Amino acid sequence: MESVPSTFLRSILGMPRCVPAAGLRLETGIASLECVAWIYAFRYWIKVSHANTSMGYLHLLQNDVHNSSWFKVFPTKLHLLGLSIDFLNAFEPKTAKAIIEKRIRDIDFQHSISSAQKTCSILHFGLNFNFSQSAQYLENLTVPKYWHVFSRARFNCLQSAILDGCYSGVPYENRLCPCNNKEIETLNHVIFVCDFYRNECTKLLKPIMSVFPGLGLGTPTKQLGHVSSEAAGTLPLP
Repeated sequence: MESVPSTFLRSILGMPRCVPAAGLRLETGIASLECVAWIYAFRYWIKVSHANTSMGYLHLLQNDVHNSSWFKVFPTKLHLLGLSIDFLNAFEPKTAKAIIEKRIRDIDFQHSISSAQKTCSILHFGLNFNFSQSAQYLENLTVPKYWHVFSRARFNCLQSAILDGCYSGVPYENRLCPCNNKEIETLNHVIFVCDFYRNECTKLLKPIMSVFPGLGLGTPTKQLGHVSSEAAGTLPLP
């Protein structure tokens, strides 16, 4: 089931297959389907549990000769979440629901972080993001081509010899830039070194320099982290 929303997000953001689905969810602030399903299941479970027990669905379950899986599945899931029915009974239904939902979302977030530890990922540059909402640049950049390029830069998957070599089997050391500098066509090379894009990159980097004066300093990974950060995505285009 996760493949359906993942395919949609991959298409909207224009991401290649090398980008993990968990990274797409982190960038857009969207929880996994499993997370959402459990949240709605627990909402209904709490609603039913605190309803009038002399009637309704819970009354039928308690009086049915069939042992419903409800009485086993939810306590088991609560145990996996580090919670218990006795603990939650000490709170009002609204508070108990909030506690469960926060725990489910926190675990889903940690799982996404773990699954997104790939080369083509927003975690590659150590970028900061708010997992409860989408990246701000997705709203600020309204020109599709700039939006897609900025997204690809953040995910370390801009079209290059590096990316093409992942699918064509070209050895890493042979994934050279066509600018004849005999350097591997990394994202750092394209943005800071390559003669082909020097004028365009200079225009784009100029406003970013005002936010990060020491942009030219530090490791290539740190430099690229500044260029593809949320702060850079909110700057006006040249």
